[in-house]
Amino acid sequence: MVQSEYLRLYVNAFAFQAVLYRTSKEGPTSASAKPAAYFPFSVMASPDGRHVYIAIEAARNVLKCLMNHLNPTKHLRFLPIRYYLYQIHASVFLFKALSVGALGADESHECAMIVKELSRCSRWQPQDQNISPTNMGPR
Repeated sequence: MVQSEYLRLYVNAFAFQAVLYRTSKEGPTSASAKPAAYFPFSVMASPDGRHVYIAIEAARNVLKCLMNHLNPTKHLRFLPIRYYLYQIHASVFLFKALSVGALGADESHECAMIVKELSRCSRWQPQDQNISPTNMGPR
């Protein structure tokens, strides 16, 4: 499930980057002019709006899958490194979407809570369990 959601994020994130690239090319020519808004009317007003929403949903689903379906002491800490990279990519994508205005107020609060909860879970360290030196958790 995590890999299929990550694939959706990876593929549709290119559309989000295309929107940012097009807007930066259409930006002001003088240094004193205000930079153009990335989504002046809404995300769906852009040609790739559907793909942007799919990528945002996929990023949230990746983080929710890692947080809700895996126990931090039994599973999350011992996953292969690619799952940590999925988590990082999804978190950075959501931060990027938040910083350019692609997320609404409710979505931004929900995404911030998901990222904080997942980072808290990955930092949690049991007192009575030996952690292997190859574990990424306490580093």
